[in-house]
Amino acid sequence: MKRKMKIILTFILLSVIFCSSCGDKSRSVAVNTSYEPPEESFCEITALDLDTGEEGAKEVAFSEEDGVCDITEGGTYVLKGDYEGQVRIDAKEYPVHLILENARVKSYHGPALHILSASKVVLTAKEGTENEFQDSPDYGQAGDANGCIYSETDVSINGTGSLFIYGNKKSALSTKGCIKVLEGKIGVQSKKDGIRANDGIFLSPEELEVKSEGNGIVTRKSGKDGKGFLEACGGKISVVAGKNAVLSAGDLFIRDCSLTLKGILSDYSCEGELKIQKGCIANE
Repeated sequence: MKRKMKIILTFILLSVIFCSSCGDKSRSVAVNTSYEPPEESFCEITALDLDTGEEGAKEVAFSEEDGVCDITEGGTYVLKGDYEGQVRIDAKEYPVHLILENARVKSYHGPALHILSASKVVLTAKEGTENEFQDSPDYGQAGDANGCIYSETDVSINGTGSLFIYGNKKSALSTKGCIKVLEGKIGVQSKKDGIRANDGIFLSPEELEVKSEGNGIVTRKSGKDGKGFLEACGGKISVVAGKNAVLSAGDLFIRDCSLTLKGILSDYSCEGELKIQKGCIANE
């Protein structure tokens, strides 16, 4: 499966390079390089988003019967080791903090991490660890889920470790809420969109590499004013995509970071206001 995906992604990269030589990509709006950060963001950074502490953490366990690890209460949990199955979070209105400590989860039925409910889920890639999630080609019983990590609520990623997410069937990381990538080295490969969110995306990783056959990083408006924005404000980000590298249904703000963007349809595009700090797009 990985070999097949590598071949497809190599083809996409070659196609992107060829298409890039044909001329400039069209932009939906004019670039404003006099960047000023937005006064208010729907993806406000909270203390919980930045929390990496393990105090009171419980170690999770997978069922031997169906290979599912169910988290039904709020709190802090530690996931470590190799598993074939699915982590499923259904914590109602309570937050869940999941610490990843050399965790590798490969699902055979839909998402590897399926978040049904919680006020928020925070994933911490623990320092010095490598963590991995892979979905399954079989999404028959997964309902609306459309990603290896799929969530009905906000998802934040922190910690200085590494996290690799493989969407072998659909998107890699997808949520109906906000996605905040605040730290770490993150790798994403997907058959569809790489990172996808309805309400907004906030990116400030150490490193983020996205390779996708669909859109690389994309927001879809949830219907509320101001949502659907995308902001990148830190780190080194690389995107190779079969469609748009970066596509925002709302505003697109880029500052204090280095982006290398290659998309067949466009490198970046948005339906709202576009503000890019000079020098942030490395390949322009």
